Amino acid sequence: KNLGVILSTINNRGPDSSGFYEDHNCNLLFGHTRLSIIDLSNHGSQPMISRSKNYIISFNGEIYNHAELRDNLISKNISFKGESDTESLIEHISHFGLTYTLNKIRGMFAFSLYDKKNDQVFLIRDKFGEKPLYYYNYKNTLYFSSSLETFKKIPNLKLKIDKNALNIFLKRGYIPNSKTIYENIFKVEKS
Repeated sequence: KNLGVILSTINNRGPDSSGFYEDHNCNLLFGHTRLSIIDLSNHGSQPMISRSKNYIISFNGEIYNHAELRDNLISKNISFKGESDTESLIEHISHFGLTYTLNKIRGMFAFSLYDKKNDQVFLIRDKFGEKPLYYYNYKNTLYFSSSLETFKKIPNLKLKIDKNALNIFLKRGYIPNSKTIYENIFKVEKS
């Protein structure tokens, strides 16, 4: 019931629609707000599930060469529901693997990916780090978001200013590496 309040902190990232994916068996909950650019239909809604049903993705950004990825998959008789770069990305991962796909894609992005078969969550940013992605591991629960404001809305999460990070910010005007202004909340490193 708090997820709607939590997602409201990232409405500016995607005001067009929002969605959830929940799997009680593995204690997984993904939420997403969408900015529709490439595919305005519901076929681009997120979180998105791969055709294989093995991968769930919440994607922020743009894959510049998604048409190339899609053409490669179409040549292997893979069909698509819509035109979104998110669908191109998740199906490429599903058919060629995450590592191979990360070496092929070009763009600005941050995304979370759940691999059901291996029960793994991946948090990934592009190599230039244009899109933000933060995480906090609290009481055996991994929280992540594209906005630090989200963490303020998570019940029972006590945020404390990291005094060392604050001092660095006052000296340099930014906080380097994986640190943030809060203790125990980190930026996902660029890939």
